[in-house]
Amino acid sequence: MSYANANNKKYVIRGYQFGYNDECFYVEGKRIESTFSDKALAEKTYKALEVKAARNLDLSEVEALFEEDEESLEACNQLVMESCGIPILNDDGYIEWGTYLPEQMSNDDVFKFVDIADMHSYQLGCRN
Repeated sequence: MSYANANNKKYVIRGYQFGYNDECFYVEGKRIESTFSDKALAEKTYKALEVKAARNLDLSEVEALFEEDEESLEACNQLVMESCGIPILNDDGYIEWGTYLPEQMSNDDVFKFVDIADMHSYQLGCRN
């Protein structure tokens, strides 16, 4: 018989695998990226991975943004504007090819953007 306690918890970061369909990248699977016994370290690593991935994605080719409605895109644009004053939408309300998150955005704001845009590249979970 096994008894699970808080000391046996493992935190798992899964990385999404992406496919490309000539229009945008989409999630097509997951892989285990890392495992941790320490929750704080797992959360810190997860956040850093999400931020790094988001900064390297062409926003015009991210499925979550490619298929967003006008209101959601405007919410994403507003966050970027408040963070650093640089828009990600053109005058027609679209994200142009070759648009990346501005370097001037803080890591915290990039992480918020990932949540608002629902463009996660990783998932953090816990197993006993």
